[in-house]
Amino acid sequence: MHSPTGSACGTLVGMEPEGLPAAEIVPLLSVPQTDFVAARTARVKELKAAGDGDLARTLAGLRKPTRLVWVVGQIAREDPELAGEAVAAAEDAEAATTGAGDVRTVLESFRAVVTRVTAAVAEVDPTADRSSVGLALREVLSDPTARREWALGCLLALPSDRPPPTDELAPRRARREAEKAAAARQRRPGSDDLNGDTNGDGDGSGDGADRSRHPSAETAAERKARKAEEAARAARRREHERAVAKGRKRVADLDGRRVAADEAVASAQADLDDLEARLADLEAEVEIGRARLTKAESRLDEADTAFAEAQAQLDELEQGAEDDG
Repeated sequence: MHSPTGSACGTLVGMEPEGLPAAEIVPLLSVPQTDFVAARTARVKELKAAGDGDLARTLAGLRKPTRLVWVVGQIAREDPELAGEAVAAAEDAEAATTGAGDVRTVLESFRAVVTRVTAAVAEVDPTADRSSVGLALREVLSDPTARREWALGCLLALPSDRPPPTDELAPRRARREAEKAAAARQRRPGSDDLNGDTNGDGDGSGDGADRSRHPSAETAAERKARKAEEAARAARRREHERAVAKGRKRVADLDGRRVAADEAVASAQADLDDLEARLADLEAEVEIGRARLTKAESRLDEADTAFAEAQAQLDELEQGAEDDG
């Protein structure tokens, strides 16, 4: 069985990178979804009473999962071995799509295990829509963080529900890059800062105001250009990520529809086979009934003939008795 590394959950719903201990989340999600809030409230009170206020506050911020998320997560909680197989199949599929394996065989194995997991929803919630569960499951398995939390039994949200990522270190990196650019310019051969010549006559007697203003103005321009480039690069990256996410969702959607169609065809074929078998049985019973009817009619004819003969004999005997009298 595949075992995901780590034991922290909650990163999909915007918590700190280390998340919450799975041991705190799993018990809350293991109760019926309608009892989540009551279970969370009771646990928060226990933590406060034990003096763990920080964990209590973090746990109190957990939002109740949607019914779909709870159902998908409950499948993993009830059958962790099957969940491990699904995670391993998803990782193999990812590796195969990058050229590290037989793509067709791996994807067939992935679809097979997804079908098994989706079928398990009948044990969790017979009323759940299997098509929706299948699509949600594929979305979870296509995201490394989501499938890790799912296998741990503490999935709280789908990847598409996660908050947009924030880069808190971006300003610090920008300042560092600006400092590096300024330092590199000052070290550049022929720099005005080294020879003091800001008017181009080579005597080093340029205007002091120009000498102090020119480097600063040029550094500001470099910084402005760099920030514009970073912003453009970040915009392209976000657009690419959105396109990738959209593509993954479309593939998952189409694959889910294909699997649902396959299941519908299989179900219809099974029903047809059952009806054909029942029809064959009925036809056999009809043949047996016809044979019995033919045999009964033959016996009836024989009985009618015997009755007529007996009646004739009786009539003769009665007539003879009258004559004797």
